[in-house]
Amino acid sequence: MQLGENLEKYFFDKLRLCNLYDDNMNELNKINVIMRGLTPSLVERVYLMEQKTTEELLRNLRLINEGVTFANSREDWNQSAKLQIAAIASNENEGNRRFENGNNYQQRNFGRESRRDFHERSRNQFNSNQFRGSYRGRGIIRNNQSYRISKASSIFGKHVVGSCEGRSVDFQNPRSFHSLIHVKVLINKHLVDCVVDTGSAISLINSSVVPRIGVRVEHCNGPVVTFANSQTDQLRMGINSEVVFRDNLVNQTFYVSDNLPFDAILGIDWCLNSNCVISCDASNCNVTPSGKTVNCSSVIEQHCLDFTVNSDIVLPSRTALWIPLQTNTKITGSLLLQPLSDNHSKFSIPYAVCSVIDGITGLYAMNTSPFEVTIDAGTKVAMCNLRDNASVSAINLEEKNDVQFDVNPDIPTVEKGRIHKLLKKYAQLFKPK
Repeated sequence: MQLGENLEKYFFDKLRLCNLYDDNMNELNKINVIMRGLTPSLVERVYLMEQKTTEELLRNLRLINEGVTFANSREDWNQSAKLQIAAIASNENEGNRRFENGNNYQQRNFGRESRRDFHERSRNQFNSNQFRGSYRGRGIIRNNQSYRISKASSIFGKHVVGSCEGRSVDFQNPRSFHSLIHVKVLINKHLVDCVVDTGSAISLINSSVVPRIGVRVEHCNGPVVTFANSQTDQLRMGINSEVVFRDNLVNQTFYVSDNLPFDAILGIDWCLNSNCVISCDASNCNVTPSGKTVNCSSVIEQHCLDFTVNSDIVLPSRTALWIPLQTNTKITGSLLLQPLSDNHSKFSIPYAVCSVIDGITGLYAMNTSPFEVTIDAGTKVAMCNLRDNASVSAINLEEKNDVQFDVNPDIPTVEKGRIHKLLKKYAQLFKPK
């Protein structure tokens, strides 16, 4: 899970495409928005650290990234674990030897008792009624309370999913794991790195462009999409799955596998205006087509679909919750879901590329308010413009990767420069050594 040299492009893309950009945002608010693009498990670990300043946040992110980068290599991680266990064992043996020395034990015990007596006297002094009633005591207590409130508000802000009362982020997801996979996406004819969360099947993109996963071209099977696997530097999970697109096939049966490793992402893909079939390289992964088939010719042509909640949902305060969605059409494909603006006053959802099977899918709904939100069954939360989803084209991964990312012209030039400087700091922090 390395965030590499293209981190600046990814973060800048996230800021401008999430509809969360605000000219009045300070640096810490921007960082908090950026952090939502990492991964749920990583965000949860960062928020538990209670950092108070931008410098502390950067330091914690650097430490976490170093640990994640180091853990990417199982051999290095295992070797390090063995060394740490050996060091702990040697320290324990040395501690036992010191413990057997009566003089050293008495000295340590004396120092421990002295420190305990000092802290107890200090604690009794601050808890006494006389001190609490004094002018200095009331000021210290009031300052401590205001410090806790200001610390929580400055860190978590209005753009953050998390709790300012010590509760961790509650990500409820029916799937068993969260991982980041790195793919190539074609946006405005530019090949751009993209990070996809396999647990949520969400990829943040722009609703005005048509996304396309980058592919490499095989000599006989046509375009093939290869996701991060054990042979890459980004992800070491021993998985090598491929999605094969075959164009210009009339009434081609579309197979949906029951046991694809990334069923939320790779379960189906593109069954609109283009006949296709999903398969897997049998030599690298154990995936067999199931008996369930979907014929692409049965897809009903519509220009717009509404996705509604299929049951009553309660979003707890400061929580991201996976919610199931459905539409009135038995459509199958990877569709771009756009959030409806009416929902942002209660909760928010990002632009998402979701795998839809027979009109059923799901995504994360985020409640950043301190109150729980109820979503009634049948509530429209997102829509899909099929015209934005109908374009599928093959791309060769050998195309040059260093493409200048398209910049949103609506952002002021001065503010654009500030964001670039901020994101360059992140790029330096997370750049692989």
